[in-house]
Amino acid sequence: MQETYTEFYSHHLGHHVKVLTFGTRGYPVVVFPTTLGSYFEAKDRGMIEAVRWFVDRGFIQVYCPDSINDASWYANIHPPPSAGAAYPVR
Repeated sequence: MQETYTEFYSHHLGHHVKVLTFGTRGYPVVVFPTTLGSYFEAKDRGMIEAVRWFVDRGFIQVYCPDSINDASWYANIHPPPSAGAAYPVR
């Protein structure tokens, strides 16, 4: 099974995105990482090995993009919960 690492710049996100790709042809399957996970998580947890038969025969091609946790709820862009205390709900 062919494994390819690529990295590209996303103008929408403003930073580079890493992607692991398994296989060379077939229906595209995108596997997103879990919360605070990374692009290699599916491989490390055995998910890619579980679908090896389909990848080897060219039925599917698996794409594993990196997460964007630094631009989501896990980024430090939201005010802390205590900030709302100054404005009580009536």
